[in-house]
Amino acid sequence: MSSLPPKPDFAAIEAAAPKGGGRRMVTLTLIGNLVHCWSNNESLFIYILMLLMETDEATAAIVFATLNTTRARIDLIERLAKIKVGDRKV
Repeated sequence: MSSLPPKPDFAAIEAAAPKGGGRRMVTLTLIGNLVHCWSNNESLFIYILMLLMETDEATAAIVFATLNTTRARIDLIERLAKIKVGDRKV
């Protein structure tokens, strides 16, 4: 006697797949947009670090990569901005 679950009805799954295609496309599109936007934000962080640290892009990228969480990266940018940016409106 086998303790494995019954074999799935692959024909039924395949037949039902087109019905959920629209929802899947919307979900995958939203995920793709989120990934694209976030990767652009993370790239922007490197350039902000470069400006605040008054260094080159490679050095800023190394500092960025050394900090392994987004929270740490944002915290560093906030701290550098506080000591580098004198205009309170900025």
